[in-house]
Amino acid sequence: MITIEMAKALSKFQSICPEINLDGKVSFGKTDFRYATLPNIITKTRKPLEEAGLVVSQPMIGGKINTVLVCIADGSVLTSEMDLPERTKLQDTGGDITYLRRYMYVSMLGIVGEEDKDAENMEPIKPSKKKMSKDLLEKAKARIKAGEVAVVERLNEFFELTTEQVIELQSVDVDS
Repeated sequence: MITIEMAKALSKFQSICPEINLDGKVSFGKTDFRYATLPNIITKTRKPLEEAGLVVSQPMIGGKINTVLVCIADGSVLTSEMDLPERTKLQDTGGDITYLRRYMYVSMLGIVGEEDKDAENMEPIKPSKKKMSKDLLEKAKARIKAGEVAVVERLNEFFELTTEQVIELQSVDVDS
């Protein structure tokens, strides 16, 4: 829980924390972006954390990375945890630990640790389709029977039709 003292200490920290230089670079696909490495972040924030009366620890407990922020003034604690992915190679696990620690650290302190380019190559979020109810299925069958065309195609845009529903719709005889 964030207490008044914790909020004051975080506010002070954020006002005195220097800009953290983005000393790392990663490239994948068409994306290049810069980020602050964990050692750089810790080095740049150590003194401002001390001046603000805050302490950060990141223990691993039970397959989880924990980030713990302690306010020295009142002893209040703010925690966050994330599951560590299961890996077969120890080197991959080490990379996961560093990655999660870096993201959790900057998130907990409310500081910038990378360029914001994550969304550049993301696919647009497609709304999930609803399942079609029996009532709507009957109405669609009536529209087909009345001679309306492309009903199934339009329904597929908005509903997740089962194979049985498609067969049922395609087997409707049109009134002549």
